[in-house]
Amino acid sequence: MDERHAVLDQFCGRRPSEVLAVILAAVVEREGALCAYCGVSGDAGGLIVDLALPRSRGGRAAWGNLLPTCYDCLREKGEQTPLEYVLFRFERILDEIRAAHRRCRLRQGPRRPGKTPQLP
Repeated sequence: MDERHAVLDQFCGRRPSEVLAVILAAVVEREGALCAYCGVSGDAGGLIVDLALPRSRGGRAAWGNLLPTCYDCLREKGEQTPLEYVLFRFERILDEIRAAHRRCRLRQGPRRPGKTPQLP
């Protein structure tokens, strides 16, 4: 019996929820118990498995396409690829920084030109 059959035999007779729990545990262990997108720790069991490349974009439920994800990131990511989602998060953070910079400038009043760097 080869190694693949030995692995498959572990799942024979188990309920789907048990199989999913084993797969989640293996994926979480592989990635260090952190959400692949935001880095939050999943020690409390707050991680679920996400398809990095969604099925709607041609992704499959293959070992290399599975990532541990927190509920918030999974909800926000939707049908985006990991790169699209990370860029989306980066843009949102940049928008928050720009807004904070504008609020700070409004509180301080007008300044002389060249005194403070301007954000794009």
